[in-house]
Amino acid sequence: MPGMDGANLVTAVRARLDCPLLPAILVSGYAGEDVRQKIAPVAGSGETRFLAKPYDMKDLAAALAELVE
Repeated sequence: MPGMDGANLVTAVRARLDCPLLPAILVSGYAGEDVRQKIAPVAGSGETRFLAKPYDMKDLAAALAELVE
């Protein structure tokens, strides 16, 4: 995404919708330490999950199930 990463996008959407608990799944093909540190404040919330690429449908389904419980 040019100009914005996933963590910033989630934060911006939650602010714009005034919905700080909006569920989100962040995915990245690059799971280096700098990426993990960047998304930690967002991904550490109970409403956000992180999946490293490649992931399978079982992992995605589990993340979705956790978010909608």
